Amino acid sequence: MSTGNKGRRRRPEHPEFIKYMEFIVEHPNYQGLPYRRTKDGRIVWVATKDSKLGQERLEWWQARRRDGESLRDVAFRLHPTKKRPCQICGRVMEIGYVYPAFNRLARMADLLEKRGLLTKELGEFLKDRETGLTHIREVLVKLESLGGEPAMEVFAEVFGIPHGIRHTPDEMAGYLLSLRVDDLRNRLSPGAMADPPDRFDGFHSYNLCCRPLHDRGRSRENLSKYGEDRRAYEAWVDGDHKAASWVMREIRKRGWSADHIGPLSQGFTHRPNGFRPVTDRFQSERRDRLRAKDVRLLLEAEGQGERVVSWHVRSLWNALKEWAVGSDDRAEALGRAMRAQVHDTLTLLSYLLEAGHEDFLCYLRRGLYKSHLIRIERIEIVGVNDDEVKAELKATGEYHRPLRVVVRVADRQLRAEHRRSALRALRKSIESLRKYASANIATVGSNRRLSTLSKEEAAELLAPVLDVLNLRSSEASRKELFEAAEKRLQEVVDYLGMMRARQLCLEWGCDLPQPTSY
Repeated sequence: MSTGNKGRRRRPEHPEFIKYMEFIVEHPNYQGLPYRRTKDGRIVWVATKDSKLGQERLEWWQARRRDGESLRDVAFRLHPTKKRPCQICGRVMEIGYVYPAFNRLARMADLLEKRGLLTKELGEFLKDRETGLTHIREVLVKLESLGGEPAMEVFAEVFGIPHGIRHTPDEMAGYLLSLRVDDLRNRLSPGAMADPPDRFDGFHSYNLCCRPLHDRGRSRENLSKYGEDRRAYEAWVDGDHKAASWVMREIRKRGWSADHIGPLSQGFTHRPNGFRPVTDRFQSERRDRLRAKDVRLLLEAEGQGERVVSWHVRSLWNALKEWAVGSDDRAEALGRAMRAQVHDTLTLLSYLLEAGHEDFLCYLRRGLYKSHLIRIERIEIVGVNDDEVKAELKATGEYHRPLRVVVRVADRQLRAEHRRSALRALRKSIESLRKYASANIATVGSNRRLSTLSKEEAAELLAPVLDVLNLRSSEASRKELFEAAEKRLQEVVDYLGMMRARQLCLEWGCDLPQPTSY
């Protein structure tokens, strides 16, 4: 097989995979998708985006997108069987997210063992690699027969099954399989990872069975670097992203779930000291509700010099934080207002993206870029007693204090690997905004409704920003233009935040903050 990448060793193709390739290229769902053959008649299955063939394929895939669809969605929708063989071993697996994540099975085994519920047969089942390659419904049937209700209860805790879902294989599997892909990640795994337009069918050639062994990008070493919270990109929040994501992984290693005290969806920062341990079930039930106790902890962190809120919600938070600390109702109302403020900001940024100002948006995310240039040597959780945390989690589902974390960072070195990490983070942030820009109510549901701004209102608010960005570079340097545009954008966002603050103050009967102009 020609991979389209010079210098890469050609991997063997299982006979079943060769049959599959011929079946797919002839299928009407892929009519018009460009491909070619080598001199010996083999299909060129892979074409990178920077090649001529890759560009032609990308154009074909883009033309088949429906409103709000990602290319992954298109690849799944077009696939005729929803199953495919592995290039290496020929094993047929489903392309959807239907297989239990290996790390969740391992966590189940640890929890059952700590609670004295892990039998030898149950332990062997949970630690068997084959279990992670078995459909989640079949796994649950076997789990019920081996461990009964105690095992099913632990499964519900580890896999985030909410109250109200009966602990039966059909109901729990049905709940998981009904979730969106973004909500399934880290709980269920796909049999084949999506990769349009590089692969002809839009999916990686290695299935889950062989991916960890043969896909260098999915090796244990590389996967250990992942675990980032996608919401940090989607909500465009500030913070020490790389360090915070490493802390999340350390918390998970202890069998806990990492709960942001200040929800990212409301614009709170992604910071290493912003977590407390909770159970999966508690986190699933709390979702992004802000409570009075959370506000108190956030104010304490601010008193210690921590920056707890991002640029787009700062004015709203500062105006109402002291008033919201008194009751859960007020705290929750503030959280809802901050979340709406985030979506108004995303609407403004989406307008700038569509207007062709991606360079300026990258400038706005320079803090994110810098946070990924560091080399982390060690993460240490200090001043916490594991037994105390376990007792608290068992009693209430959450630990009452944020964890204190020490992050050991080497001197900043602009090595290629760190620059790649930083550029990847920046790209993910822009991609999430592009997806938001193309979304509508039908494709993202209530989230899009949270924004109160129409496109016309966004254009009017952004007029001062666009006036600056549209200046010729001869009149000012690029950096000066971006600095001036950022200042004006901040004024617009602060204005929206203060208008929201005034509205809540009227409802609460508190002193009205003075509105700002822009």
